[in-house]
Amino acid sequence: LPSVVPPGPAPSLAVVATASPAEQTPGPTISPSSAPTAIAASRPGNLIAYIRTTEKTNTNNCGATSAPTCGIPRLWIVGSDGSNAHELFPDGLHAQTHMSWSPDGSRLLYMDNAQWYLTDARGSEPRLVDTGCAAPCQRDWQAAFSSDGTKLVFMRNSFDASGYTDAGGIATMDLAGGRVTVLSSTADAGGMLPGWSPDGTQ
Repeated sequence: LPSVVPPGPAPSLAVVATASPAEQTPGPTISPSSAPTAIAASRPGNLIAYIRTTEKTNTNNCGATSAPTCGIPRLWIVGSDGSNAHELFPDGLHAQTHMSWSPDGSRLLYMDNAQWYLTDARGSEPRLVDTGCAAPCQRDWQAAFSSDGTKLVFMRNSFDASGYTDAGGIATMDLAGGRVTVLSSTADAGGMLPGWSPDGTQ
């Protein structure tokens, strides 16, 4: 497929050290409140990551409400035998979504407050994954690892000339160098949930 690199400089380093989202906000009040809304199993099959609505202290993250707490989607981990279910970053307050395991099960990619991060199942210090989304880019989402774990494929939505969100196109990113390539032929039709072929060529 023909491709173009979007305008503006590509990130020189795709994955950069950053403060954990948990360290950027005060500690919350936590109590599980609903069933999982998304589930992903690790490759070895001994862990399951899932998104669960969790009650958090309202610090302007709940929208137009004065309630002291509200339900926020958060990333949880549980053993495949049902043991040790826990929120991976319990001090965080923002919405977490769109998680994906690396092929070897060692890294977990997830979105926190509209930013991509990489961590592991122990909840080690998250690292920011900078996809270089800048205007007219609206958001990059629904990412998936290539089979060798070196690249991501994801959906990119942008604003059109009238200020409306376009249908979305597919983009790829080299994790080592940070190069983002937008597959321009996919932009008109849009798409959802892109994934790699097993050999990583398509």
